[in-house]
Amino acid sequence: MLQGFSDKDTIDQIVLLDTIKDTGRFDLLPDLMDLYSTPHPDQAVEEIIYYTLVTLLRQAPEAILRGLRHPSERVRLVAIQCGGEEQIAAAFPVLVEQLQAEVNPEFLGAIILALSHFTDPTLPALIAPLTHHQDDIVAAYARQALELFRDS
Repeated sequence: MLQGFSDKDTIDQIVLLDTIKDTGRFDLLPDLMDLYSTPHPDQAVEEIIYYTLVTLLRQAPEAILRGLRHPSERVRLVAIQCGGEEQIAAAFPVLVEQLQAEVNPEFLGAIILALSHFTDPTLPALIAPLTHHQDDIVAAYARQALELFRDS
């Protein structure tokens, strides 16, 4: 269904993406992930690809897990976000593993935000060292997460 997507005109692309989202075509999630891997030149289409992907991912925990290991950084960031927001239990150990291995500040921040949606007693000890991270944004996300853990 997404074959030849880039050859379609903008209106046809938008209609196709809306149809995929509205009909819940979860079978097309791998193709949507691949499509989202590379930024689309048209900003409107880019946003609809993103919203279609996110809408379907939020209803497909197994696809979120695949997205967490996707070769595309863009797809991984979306999967990290969805895994945390939807509190996908199976995503938790993958996010923890990635937190411990990741060095990219953008990814660290996203992982910390995702983990802040979970209530696991091991999280404060894992995140506390990141409050002193060299990247100020990562350190701020870590402090914010620790505050959320204390309040829950």
